[in-house]
Amino acid sequence: MENVNEDFFLPEDIQTEIEKKVKELKDSDPKLKRVFPIFVEGDEDEGEKPYYIGYFKQPPFPTFSKYLSLSQKDQAGAMRELAKDCFVDGDKVKDDQLIRHRLIFIRHYFPSVNLDELNDEEFAMLSEDAVWLHSKMLITQQASALGMLA
Repeated sequence: MENVNEDFFLPEDIQTEIEKKVKELKDSDPKLKRVFPIFVEGDEDEGEKPYYIGYFKQPPFPTFSKYLSLSQKDQAGAMRELAKDCFVDGDKVKDDQLIRHRLIFIRHYFPSVNLDELNDEEFAMLSEDAVWLHSKMLITQQASALGMLA
């Protein structure tokens, strides 16, 4: 697979599932040159699946141009449109689920932030920071569990 986050370790069966699906998507559409799988953990305590996988194509120029135009006014809305336009296959997550997931991360990692005072762009940037921080925490926990941290 061409796009692998070296810092994140997936179980072998999930990795195999993703690689198989990427190959299947590319084989079914000759115009589809690159497929970007995105893996998101679900919250089983809240009745969600254990994980979600979305497969996205590289945006063609008109789609990217549309994104750039929209991003001048509303960064979060522009990202949502880009994701919709580039979605190829996989689990569909409702916007409210994604926003709730991001709110949880922000509240957990940045408890002093007043969410009522954030505009869309600040929310988008802070939620990305929270997701990044969460991924680093998971890596640390996995490394610790494997005895890689001394």
